[in-house]
Amino acid sequence: MKNTALLFKIALIFVILQENNVFAQIPDYYNSINVNQKGEELKNDLSVLISSTHTTFLSYTPGVWNALKQADLDPLDKNKVLLIYGYNDNDNTSINDRSRSKEDNGGNTGDWNREHTFPKSLGKPNLGTKGAGADAHHLRASDVKMNSNRQSTPFADGAGNAGNVSNGWYPGDEWKGDIARMMMYMYLRYGNQCSPEDVGTGKKTYHNEMMDIFLEWNAEDPVSMHEINRNIIISNIQGNRNPFIDNPAFATSIWGGPQAENRFNSNNGDNEAPSTPTSLSVQNITQTTADLSWTASSDNTGVIAYQIFNNSKQITTTSKTNFTVTNLTPNTRYTFFVRAIDAFGNASSNSIEVNLTTLEEVNPPAESAIVFQGFEKALNDTWKYVNSPVKCTNGSDIWDIVKNVGSINSANSDNHFFGVRDLDGNCGSADGGTIIFENVDISNYTDVSLSFAINVVGYDVSNGDSIIYEIFHDNKSQGIVPVTLGNTYNTNGWITIKKTIPNAVKSVNFAISVKQNGGSDYAGFDDIQLQGNEIKSTSNIIINEVDADTPGTDTQEFVELYDGGTGNTSLNGFVLVFYNGSNNQSYAAYDLDGQKTNNEGYFVIGNAGVPNVSSLTFNNNGLQNGADAVALYLGDATDYPNNSTISTENLIDAFVYDTNDADDVELKKLLNKDQPQVNENGAGNKNIHSSQRFENGSGGARNTESYVQAIPTPGKKNELEPQATKTIPIVEARTKSDGETVTVAGTLTVSDQFSGSAYLQDNTGGIAIFDKQVYGDGMFMIGDSIRVTGIRSSFNNQIQISSVTEVIKNGKSSISIKPKTITLSQLSSHPGELVRIKNPKFPDPGNIFFGNSNYTLTDKSGRADIRIDLDVKSIVGLGQPQSCNEIVGVISRFRDTYQILPRNRKDIACANNYEVPDIFIEVDKSKALDIATWNIEWFGDESNSPSAGSPNSDAIQKDSVKKVIQALNADIIAVQEIVDIPLFTEMINELPDYKFILSTATSYPNDSKEPKQHLGFIYNKNTVSVKDSKVLLESIHPYYNGGDESTLVNYPSNDKTRFYASGRLPFMITANITIDGNTKEFNLVNIHARANSRKDAQNRYDMRRYDIQILKDSLDTSYADKNIVLLGDYNDDVDETVADVTSTKSTYNSFIEDSENYNIVSSSLSD
Repeated sequence: MKNTALLFKIALIFVILQENNVFAQIPDYYNSINVNQKGEELKNDLSVLISSTHTTFLSYTPGVWNALKQADLDPLDKNKVLLIYGYNDNDNTSINDRSRSKEDNGGNTGDWNREHTFPKSLGKPNLGTKGAGADAHHLRASDVKMNSNRQSTPFADGAGNAGNVSNGWYPGDEWKGDIARMMMYMYLRYGNQCSPEDVGTGKKTYHNEMMDIFLEWNAEDPVSMHEINRNIIISNIQGNRNPFIDNPAFATSIWGGPQAENRFNSNNGDNEAPSTPTSLSVQNITQTTADLSWTASSDNTGVIAYQIFNNSKQITTTSKTNFTVTNLTPNTRYTFFVRAIDAFGNASSNSIEVNLTTLEEVNPPAESAIVFQGFEKALNDTWKYVNSPVKCTNGSDIWDIVKNVGSINSANSDNHFFGVRDLDGNCGSADGGTIIFENVDISNYTDVSLSFAINVVGYDVSNGDSIIYEIFHDNKSQGIVPVTLGNTYNTNGWITIKKTIPNAVKSVNFAISVKQNGGSDYAGFDDIQLQGNEIKSTSNIIINEVDADTPGTDTQEFVELYDGGTGNTSLNGFVLVFYNGSNNQSYAAYDLDGQKTNNEGYFVIGNAGVPNVSSLTFNNNGLQNGADAVALYLGDATDYPNNSTISTENLIDAFVYDTNDADDVELKKLLNKDQPQVNENGAGNKNIHSSQRFENGSGGARNTESYVQAIPTPGKKNELEPQATKTIPIVEARTKSDGETVTVAGTLTVSDQFSGSAYLQDNTGGIAIFDKQVYGDGMFMIGDSIRVTGIRSSFNNQIQISSVTEVIKNGKSSISIKPKTITLSQLSSHPGELVRIKNPKFPDPGNIFFGNSNYTLTDKSGRADIRIDLDVKSIVGLGQPQSCNEIVGVISRFRDTYQILPRNRKDIACANNYEVPDIFIEVDKSKALDIATWNIEWFGDESNSPSAGSPNSDAIQKDSVKKVIQALNADIIAVQEIVDIPLFTEMINELPDYKFILSTATSYPNDSKEPKQHLGFIYNKNTVSVKDSKVLLESIHPYYNGGDESTLVNYPSNDKTRFYASGRLPFMITANITIDGNTKEFNLVNIHARANSRKDAQNRYDMRRYDIQILKDSLDTSYADKNIVLLGDYNDDVDETVADVTSTKSTYNSFIEDSENYNIVSSSLSD
């Protein structure tokens, strides 16, 4: 970027800055790569770097707005932002403005908005407003109309100012270099989603990946100070940098073209850090905010920003010397410090720290009350009252509204209160006085309370002074309550008396009575109020959809409420109650206080994995399948404890349902007369369908005639007809929301090979199809052309079409899908597509490929997983190749992991038959003790197990595991990750020679929501007799010893509950084992050690090593003369560690080195 329109004085300043626009040394950010590389190697290394350091992903609103208000500041005026494509601030035409007040952002004429320099619609797929669509490195401040003029037009070459040219959009001489460097960044960061050829026009003569105009603009328009500033500021916000701003010559090294400026090849840079910010202070502390200010730092080239830290975490960057911290928690202590940064990335030392504690929360303001009386004659003094006698102030005698009386010098709040002094005098009589507050209807409120403030000084109770009050519920007195007890009575200042009103009460009124004589004792009353939660639109809230029977262990159950389309309706005061038809009693109740419907009027309570579910969830299989009922009441959950009988009092709506069950006459009392019980299997597909009102919201409360069975639409309008019948590109289908109906067409790259998801691809992308109509055995073949209509959904972050409503076979496709050659670092850019990886390296050449297992591949670009599906029999059991020219497969996603799935032997032709090591010898099994260990991977958990997603997940895993156990015919099998204990019990009961025992110690034992993985042993009861079992190390783990951490000295993590994978402790059995007539006692220990991760690798390694050392010390101390066998999932090799750390030592090194006491019989498996 260069500015040719500045005045001479400003131009001179810019020249001076640009002469210093180089680095004295290469920034530490690039320490992990060789910056002298060329071509593909340099490109791949930079791509990995900017992806791995992109740690903070901005929200589009307000995240991007806030980032641009910092990053796009004008270096010469910190109150303005520079507007990309702008060129003239002085022609009275706002569209051409080069700068504008940073606060003038919005969508109106004269505002600036967020320009996607790489247009969202040109991305493949569309960039949207997350991820690439919210990456501040390519989002720039732009005049609203200028942005509109550009639209989504690709860039084209031109000259002069910005505007449309014959082939596209020219960004202007000042901005073309900025554009080029942003487009290069987007390509490296997001791959083919942001291909240069989709956003630029012209030729590609220098390199087939990069448009000539971008390489030429990068060389012709050098990096500006503004670009440098924003690169540093965005790196402090997002974590990553644009390498082409740091060094434009990177582009020449990768793609060729004219030589761009090499900012790493100079000795004229700046490495002098700014001075430390001083005088940091905090003012104006509230419950949620605080103002920070400090004295500016100085620097030889100029400070561009200040980083603000809460403890050690950076919370923002600002160019000012003050900042208001928001979103704090009341009554909480915080520590802040700041530091300065300059344009070359140099950072000052930390300022002094300031500590603050936010204010405590206060009672709701008067305006939130149902009625209020503060005696201020203000608008919020709404609780009307009458007083007897009439108000009076006569000398020092008072029965009136006052500012003070006696030593009561101020009101409880604001300025006035009702004061009393010498009532038995000039203003009254010995009968005293009374203030009666009118009756108030509270039927539209719940959790109501009545409160009032009182201040009493010197009441001579023995001489007849008294204050009493009386509350009336529905005009019925709740009794007289004395306030003044004991002699002499004082409150020692203002106090508040508060009483709870039961939810069943419909109206409240209130009276205070006073008797008092003498001028030396007095009282005051203030802030009399009723508060509660308002019930809004009660008559409009109905049950709109229920899904009680879903595939497997019911992980998609929900109940949807609807307010008729009003939107954002409070659900305070409502409670949802579930009834069981087996005894016609309640089994669950959920308070809806604090919840509200969404913008469209829907509220969803259900399992955590249900689309659009609210923050209120219940456990999987938490909704009975019928005959049962769901009822919506006014009230609290405490009104409906479990085993409550059916009630129609305060009933708003109800839904009675079944799955092919007989009508429940008692439950149907919840409905209006002659309304039917609804069968969720009414359309013959209970696992796929929900019961929903159609038309949406129709039928009325406690009426069920309008319910039909259809594809679930939680949080959306009930629509029986498909929402999309027009065929759309797969890339567009992927951008749709969960629950939308889509129609796509393409060529199958996977049919029944995985006995699970099929994969469909067109010329825009690929997508998984999870429905037996497509992936069922023999239904289709690879290469078939089909058209599919179904529900766009996601499972563990994999986008798929599930619940297919129509499949049309078009025969053999005329379009052959050829694998796209990519690198491992680019997997995330090609989800669902068929790809080819050149020259991958396998982790353990010669070792066997197990089914349903992942292996980490490497190439020059980085690492990624290959997954061997158990159903691809032609690959399972092969050996990992020593070398490989290429592999082919489709890209699937499991949570955050993208992985390649080869479909057949041809896809991994480099793999040969597994050669059994010659260490194996034939042994008579009757004379040998056979021991195995097996991590069965989330046994019985339908969301995570290898068979997850299949309607018959439990049966598939149980039968597969049982076959393996029978084939092993082992005496003892140590097992890990047993989740579904009833399913596990059922499986072992089908194996007559075997019994089992499981540990009770699991990770996070106090978390009731997450599924628990258990350790255990399966053993042959003919050879093994278990004498005892024990969870080891319970006495030193904080989760099991009452929170005592004292024994875990020098644990590698500050959180000592992470010891042994956060509670997954070793499990030991003591057993007599009889082999060939000989019996011996053995102690067998099963461990599931902490797993490895590419993130936090060193700390995980250190924690696992610590865990293992503690176990060894315990075994050496307590079982020194015993037979010990240590089994389990070690998560490490025993010869050298597999962790990504600098050391090669196994975390089991303490056992290995103690060869006198321990024999590592499985060491050959680590070779």
